[in-house]
Amino acid sequence: MACCVVCPPLGVMAGAVVAVLGVLVLSGGLGALGVGDLLVLFAASLRAVMVVSTKRLMDGSGLSSVAFTAVQAAAVAALTGALLWVRFGTAGLIVQANLAAWGAVAFLSLFCTIGAFYVQNAAVRRTSPTRVSFLMGTEPLFGFVLAWMLLSEPATPSLILGAALIVSGTFLGLWVERRR
Repeated sequence: MACCVVCPPLGVMAGAVVAVLGVLVLSGGLGALGVGDLLVLFAASLRAVMVVSTKRLMDGSGLSSVAFTAVQAAAVAALTGALLWVRFGTAGLIVQANLAAWGAVAFLSLFCTIGAFYVQNAAVRRTSPTRVSFLMGTEPLFGFVLAWMLLSEPATPSLILGAALIVSGTFLGLWVERRR
Protein backbone atom coordinates (compact mmCIF):
# COMPACT_ATOMS: atom_id res chain seq x y z
CA MET A 1 0.00 0.00 0.00
CA ALA A 2 1.44 3.34 -1.04
CA CYS A 3 1.76 6.04 1.56
CA CYS A 4 -0.06 9.25 0.74
CA VAL A 5 2.11 11.37 3.04
CA VAL A 6 5.29 12.90 1.66
CA CYS A 7 7.94 13.18 4.35
CA PRO A 8 10.11 16.28 4.30
CA PRO A 9 13.90 15.88 4.13
CA LEU A 10 15.66 14.86 7.34
CA GLY A 11 17.31 18.29 7.67
CA VAL A 12 13.94 20.05 7.49
CA MET A 13 12.59 17.77 10.22
CA ALA A 14 15.75 18.42 12.27
CA GLY A 15 15.16 22.16 11.95
CA ALA A 16 11.59 21.72 13.16
CA VAL A 17 12.79 19.65 16.13
CA VAL A 18 15.36 22.32 17.07
CA ALA A 19 12.65 25.00 16.89
CA VAL A 20 10.30 22.93 19.09
CA LEU A 21 13.15 22.45 21.58
CA GLY A 22 13.37 26.25 21.67
CA VAL A 23 9.68 26.37 22.54
CA LEU A 24 10.28 23.85 25.33
CA VAL A 25 13.14 25.97 26.71
CA LEU A 26 10.91 29.06 26.63
CA SER A 27 8.11 27.26 28.42
CA GLY A 28 10.36 25.73 31.08
CA GLY A 29 10.42 22.13 29.80
CA LEU A 30 7.87 19.40 29.18
CA GLY A 31 6.69 19.38 32.79
CA ALA A 32 6.09 23.12 32.75
CA LEU A 33 3.98 23.18 29.59
CA GLY A 34 0.71 24.82 30.50
CA VAL A 35 -2.60 24.87 28.69
CA GLY A 36 -1.63 28.09 26.93
CA ASP A 37 1.65 26.57 25.68
CA LEU A 38 -0.17 23.51 24.36
CA LEU A 39 -2.79 25.68 22.66
CA VAL A 40 -0.06 27.68 20.92
CA LEU A 41 1.61 24.46 19.71
CA PHE A 42 -1.77 23.22 18.50
CA ALA A 43 -2.34 26.54 16.72
CA ALA A 44 1.09 26.22 15.08
CA SER A 45 0.15 22.74 13.88
CA LEU A 46 -3.12 24.04 12.46
CA ARG A 47 -1.24 26.87 10.76
CA ALA A 48 1.06 24.32 9.09
CA VAL A 49 -1.99 22.41 7.82
CA MET A 50 -3.46 25.69 6.59
CA VAL A 51 -0.29 26.68 4.71
CA VAL A 52 -0.10 23.31 2.94
CA SER A 53 -3.84 23.37 2.17
CA THR A 54 -3.59 26.93 0.87
CA LYS A 55 -0.75 25.93 -1.48
CA ARG A 56 -2.79 23.02 -2.85
CA LEU A 57 -5.93 25.13 -3.28
CA MET A 58 -4.14 28.09 -4.86
CA ASP A 59 -2.13 25.95 -7.29
CA GLY A 60 -5.33 24.64 -8.84
CA SER A 61 -7.21 27.93 -8.71
CA GLY A 62 -7.35 31.04 -10.82
CA LEU A 63 -8.11 33.14 -7.73
CA SER A 64 -5.71 35.95 -6.95
CA SER A 65 -4.15 36.16 -3.50
CA VAL A 66 -6.45 39.13 -2.76
CA ALA A 67 -9.58 37.19 -3.74
CA PHE A 68 -8.45 34.10 -1.85
CA THR A 69 -7.83 36.20 1.28
CA ALA A 70 -11.25 37.84 0.91
CA VAL A 71 -12.89 34.40 0.74
CA GLN A 72 -10.98 33.32 3.87
CA ALA A 73 -11.98 36.49 5.77
CA ALA A 74 -15.63 36.18 4.72
CA ALA A 75 -15.72 32.51 5.75
CA VAL A 76 -14.26 33.29 9.18
CA ALA A 77 -16.65 36.22 9.69
CA ALA A 78 -19.67 34.13 8.66
CA LEU A 79 -18.68 31.18 10.85
CA THR A 80 -17.94 33.41 13.84
CA GLY A 81 -21.23 35.27 13.43
CA ALA A 82 -23.15 32.00 13.13
CA LEU A 83 -21.50 30.54 16.24
CA LEU A 84 -22.21 33.71 18.24
CA TRP A 85 -25.82 33.71 17.07
CA VAL A 86 -26.31 30.00 17.92
CA ARG A 87 -24.70 30.40 21.35
CA PHE A 88 -26.07 33.80 22.42
CA GLY A 89 -28.87 34.67 20.01
CA THR A 90 -29.08 38.11 18.47
CA ALA A 91 -27.64 39.63 21.66
CA GLY A 92 -24.35 37.89 20.86
CA LEU A 93 -24.08 39.88 17.64
CA ILE A 94 -24.27 43.26 19.38
CA VAL A 95 -21.16 44.58 21.10
CA GLN A 96 -21.21 47.68 23.26
CA ALA A 97 -17.87 49.41 22.71
CA ASN A 98 -16.58 52.94 22.28
CA LEU A 99 -15.01 54.33 19.12
CA ALA A 100 -11.44 53.71 20.34
CA ALA A 101 -12.20 50.02 20.92
CA TRP A 102 -13.75 49.67 17.45
CA GLY A 103 -10.74 51.47 15.98
CA ALA A 104 -8.41 48.98 17.68
CA VAL A 105 -10.51 46.06 16.40
CA ALA A 106 -10.46 47.51 12.87
CA PHE A 107 -6.68 48.05 12.96
CA LEU A 108 -5.96 44.55 14.30
CA SER A 109 -8.42 42.93 11.89
CA LEU A 110 -7.21 44.73 8.78
CA PHE A 111 -3.46 44.89 9.30
CA CYS A 112 -2.57 42.11 11.73
CA THR A 113 -5.01 39.50 10.44
CA ILE A 114 -6.26 40.12 6.91
CA GLY A 115 -3.04 41.84 5.82
CA ALA A 116 -0.91 39.09 7.32
CA PHE A 117 -3.00 36.39 5.64
CA TYR A 118 -2.74 38.20 2.30
CA VAL A 119 1.06 38.32 2.57
CA GLN A 120 1.10 34.65 3.60
CA ASN A 121 -1.14 33.65 0.69
CA ALA A 122 0.98 35.63 -1.77
CA ALA A 123 4.13 34.01 -0.38
CA VAL A 124 2.69 30.49 -0.54
CA ARG A 125 1.85 31.07 -4.20
CA ARG A 126 5.47 31.99 -4.97
CA THR A 127 7.42 29.49 -2.85
CA SER A 128 7.05 26.23 -0.95
CA PRO A 129 4.85 25.69 2.12
CA THR A 130 7.95 24.50 4.01
CA ARG A 131 9.76 27.77 3.34
CA VAL A 132 6.73 29.87 4.28
CA SER A 133 6.20 27.89 7.50
CA PHE A 134 9.82 28.20 8.54
CA LEU A 135 9.91 31.93 7.80
CA MET A 136 6.75 32.34 9.86
CA GLY A 137 8.69 30.56 12.60
CA THR A 138 10.63 33.79 13.09
CA GLU A 139 7.47 35.33 14.57
CA PRO A 140 8.57 34.52 18.16
CA LEU A 141 11.80 36.44 17.55
CA PHE A 142 9.85 39.55 16.54
CA GLY A 143 7.52 39.07 19.51
CA PHE A 144 10.49 38.78 21.86
CA VAL A 145 12.26 41.86 20.46
CA LEU A 146 9.11 44.01 20.51
CA ALA A 147 8.17 42.87 24.04
CA TRP A 148 11.70 43.68 25.20
CA MET A 149 11.76 47.07 23.46
CA LEU A 150 8.19 48.27 24.05
CA LEU A 151 7.11 46.47 27.23
CA SER A 152 10.46 46.20 29.02
CA GLU A 153 10.17 42.42 29.33
CA PRO A 154 13.40 41.01 30.76
CA ALA A 155 15.77 39.20 28.40
CA THR A 156 16.64 36.20 30.58
CA PRO A 157 19.23 33.60 29.52
CA SER A 158 16.53 30.95 29.00
CA LEU A 159 14.50 33.38 26.88
CA ILE A 160 17.51 34.18 24.72
CA LEU A 161 18.43 30.47 24.41
CA GLY A 162 14.88 29.51 23.47
CA ALA A 163 14.69 32.29 20.89
CA ALA A 164 18.10 31.31 19.50
CA LEU A 165 16.99 27.67 19.14
CA ILE A 166 13.79 28.69 17.36
CA VAL A 167 15.66 30.95 14.95
CA SER A 168 18.44 28.35 14.45
CA GLY A 169 15.88 25.65 13.69
CA THR A 170 14.19 28.01 11.28
CA PHE A 171 17.38 28.79 9.39
CA LEU A 172 18.46 25.13 9.36
CA GLY A 173 15.14 24.16 7.80
CA LEU A 174 15.35 27.01 5.27
CA TRP A 175 18.93 26.11 4.35
CA VAL A 176 18.09 22.44 3.79
CA GLU A 177 14.90 23.29 1.90
CA ARG A 178 16.72 25.75 -0.37
CA ARG A 179 19.40 23.16 -1.22
CA ARG A 180 16.78 20.72 -2.58
